[in-house]
Parts: sequence; structure tokens; C-alpha cells
Amino acid sequence: MTTVDTRQRVYLGVNLNFAKFVYGHRRALDVARNQIGAHYVEMVSDIDYGPVFFAESPDRCRAHHRGVAEYAGRTGVGIPTMLSFYRDNVSVLHSNPEIREHAYTVMRAMAAQGGCLGCDVVGASFGTVLVEDYEERRGELVEVGIGYWQQWLELLHTEGVKKVTLETMSTLREPPATISSAKELLSRLKEYHRHNPLTTCAPALCCDVGHGAPEPERESDDDASFAAWFNAFPTDIVHIHLKNTGAQFLETWPFTDEYRGQGIIDLHEVARAIHSHLRAEKLYVMVEVPGKRGRLLGERESIKANRLSLENAKKAFLDEGFQENPEDHTWSPI
Repeated sequence: MTTVDTRQRVYLGVNLNFAKFVYGHRRALDVARNQIGAHYVEMVSDIDYGPVFFAESPDRCRAHHRGVAEYAGRTGVGIPTMLSFYRDNVSVLHSNPEIREHAYTVMRAMAAQGGCLGCDVVGASFGTVLVEDYEERRGELVEVGIGYWQQWLELLHTEGVKKVTLETMSTLREPPATISSAKELLSRLKEYHRHNPLTTCAPALCCDVGHGAPEPERESDDDASFAAWFNAFPTDIVHIHLKNTGAQFLETWPFTDEYRGQGIIDLHEVARAIHSHLRAEKLYVMVEVPGKRGRLLGERESIKANRLSLENAKKAFLDEGFQENPEDHTWSPI
């Protein structure tokens, strides 16, 4: 009798925001595989040209990304996730309707890119309410944003993407930044998916351990604790960004000796909390160390920082009761 392995699979890799805008898609995949040792990467959306490329030449845009996916397959790198690079889509909460529509073009381009790359998960930040609108129009604009995200659930489904993730953030102007706001937003999207299961992809969460609501915006200390987030969303968190940061969540640091004494994120504690709390069948854990682009020394240092961070993450998983599956290089609890 054949035994089916039903253990959780953790896809441990690196986010390509340090490399895509320096080397290009294909060379970035080479760097990730050959210089960092990653078998999995998270692609970032093409904020530099993607929305216009998609809007003006959708067929050529799709062909370009299918070519990237084919190259990744030949290189031996999986691209299971894609996330917005830097608040690419946040103006879907803008008070100007025309600007919102242009911002949704970004989300349309992301859906096409993620689908052509064969990603299981595509995600973004929900949106940003500008300070000038926050006091009087926050509720109204969040509702508008929910409408755009509901459309995105449908669009991503047509592109073959299985799940969409909301990324956790660090200020109330960029929901969700608290556990309660994440529950509220996720419940709204889940309700829409529940009523339209055949035409929408499933909503979930991307928890960035380097994000957290600082005082006075947090409702409790749990809002600044990744372990509390894991405990609150044991099956909804399917995607994690690994980065180190300071106590006020202002920094983006690697997991290297240089920052071990300064940072508040301990890789062993993250791996231990994953083991204790998270139950998603597939969990995507991506090191996110953007580094300094546009300076040759900074770009070289970014490769080193990502390589060491990934190596230290693997060691932490091993120490906390996970083992690497040799057939596909995922990690599972022993």
C-alpha cells in the first residue's frame, strides 16, 4: 500500500526585489540559484514598465512572462509566489476615481504576470488611505478598495492563480496593520469567495514578520508580535516575508551577524512559531532583503546578505524540527 505524505510543505526561498531591477528576470534567476543557493523565488511585479506594457501590448507582455517561466524551469528554480514591489497598487484607495482606475491597471498587469509565471499565490498590500483623506473618508475608501479586490479575486482566478494574499502592514492608513483589521478585511473577501467559489481564487494572508503596528497605533502588543499573528491565523497565513528589523519596524535588515544584536526578529523563534501555529498545507517563506540598488558595491553586498540570510533560515528550520525533502527541496516538520 502506497503511503501519501500529507505533511506541511514549506517553500523556503528569496524575494527577487534585490535582483530583478538590477539583472533582469533571467539573470536574477541565475543569481538566485547559482550564487544564493535558492530553489524557490518570489517574483516582484514590474513596477518599472509592467502596467504600461500590459495595457499597450497585452499579448507581448504575456509572451515575455511565459518565456521567463520557461527559463526558470530550465534553471531549476520555482516561482510559486509573486508580490507587489513597492505599494504598486495602493492608489485603488485614492479619492480620485480616475486615479483608482489607473491603479487597478497595475493589479490587472500583476494578475497576468502571475498567471503567466505559473504562480500559486499572488499578493499585494491592500491600499493606502492618504493623510488628507484619512479622517473624513477612510471608511468610504476602504469600501471602494474591497470592491477592487473582489474584482481581482475574479481576475486572478481566470489567470489560473490559486490564492491571493493581503500583506500585513505597519500603519492604520495601510490596512491591515492590526489583527482585528486583518480579520475584518479577510472575512469580507472570504465571504465574496464563498458566494462565488467557481469564479474567484481564495483569499489569504502574507505575514511580513518585519512589519508591525508601533505605538500608539496598535490595539495590543499582539499587533507587533508575529507569533500572535500566527496564532490568530493558523490556516489563513500561507505566505511569510522574512526580514529583520528594529523595535519601531523602521528598518529592513538581513539575518547576518552584523545585525543579530540590533534586530528584533530571531529566525529560530520564527521557525518555532511556524511549527507551533501554522497549518497551511503549503507555506511560502521568502527572505526579503532588498539591499541597495544602483551602487555596484551595494548590489554585490545584497547577494551576500541574501545568501547568508537564506543559509541561516535553513539552519533555524533544521534546528527547530524541520527537514528538507530531497525530491523537491521543500521543508517539512519531522
